[in-house]
Parts: sequence; C-alpha cells; structure tokens
Amino acid sequence: MVTKRKRTTVYFDDELHKRVRLLAIKNNTSMARIVSTALQRYLEAMEDDPRQAKFIHMLRETEERKT
Repeated sequence: MVTKRKRTTVYFDDELHKRVRLLAIKNNTSMARIVSTALQRYLEAMEDDPRQAKFIHMLRETEERKT
C-alpha cells in the first residue's frame, strides 16, 4: 500500500529549529520525519486523553503572548 503525503510549511522559532535540526543530524534522519512522527504520536495520545481542551487552551495562551 502506498501512503500519500501532503507537503506543508511550518515555521519554527530559531531555537526550536536549531534543536530539531541537530536532532535530525544526530539520528541521520530528516526534520520532516521527526516532526511528523512526533505529531502523529502526540495526536494519538490526545485521542486517549479526555483533557484535550487543555491543549487548545495552551495554544491560545501562546498566541496571545505573541501579540
């Protein structure tokens, strides 16, 4: 079975970009694979966690601090 993939652009702050890039180099993989795997695992964990609303609250707080 062929897995279809979609391309997207994600913007990281400088420090996060550096950390993910170094992790990719250290593990001989791509930043895309690290982000994709981490996000997939996170979303799977969120499905099992009844406190999902907490994440949305954290997102809003982060966005409010940027403005």
